[in-house]
Parts: sequence; C-alpha cells; structure tokens
Amino acid sequence: MIQEAENFEAEDTKLEQKAKAMNDLNDYLCHVRKVIADNDIGSLICPVDKLKIYTAVVKSQNLLDGNKHEETHVFVDFLKEFQNMVDSALYKISKGI
Repeated sequence: MIQEAENFEAEDTKLEQKAKAMNDLNDYLCHVRKVIADNDIGSLICPVDKLKIYTAVVKSQNLLDGNKHEETHVFVDFLKEFQNMVDSALYKISKGI
C-alpha cells in the first residue's frame, strides 16, 4: 500500500512538472503574440526574424494542441529555443542591427 502511494506521488510529480512546462510555453506564446502585434515593436523586427518567430508561434501552438503525450523535456527544450530566438530578434532591435 505504501509502495502504491509512492508510485502515485511520483506520477503526480511528473504530471505537475509537465503541466507547468506546458503552461510556461503557453504563457510565453501569448507574450510573443502581443509583442509581435505591437506596432511599435513588431514593425522593427526584420522580416527574416519575424518569419522565424511566426513559424515558432505555429509550432508552439501545434505542440500545445496536439502533443499532450510528449515528455516534459520536449516542452522545456522548445521553450528555451523559442526564447532564444525571440531574445535574439529583440536584441537586434535594441542595438539597431
């Protein structure tokens, strides 16, 4: 009985981590959509970077909508890549590149 409870606790922890990873990705996705829609910022992003970001937005949404069975690391890794891409584009704006 104790072993069974420990198993459930471990499974609950995994599901909690996955839910957090999915929520983090969704929150960032919403943030990026707002930034891109903001004419003051979105208009300054170069077309190549904007296309990359739009592609990542679609991939993010597809990942969240269709891959509920993915492992937690898939969501975490994708979020890191997505953040790096957006940060790079915003850095270029801040430096006037």
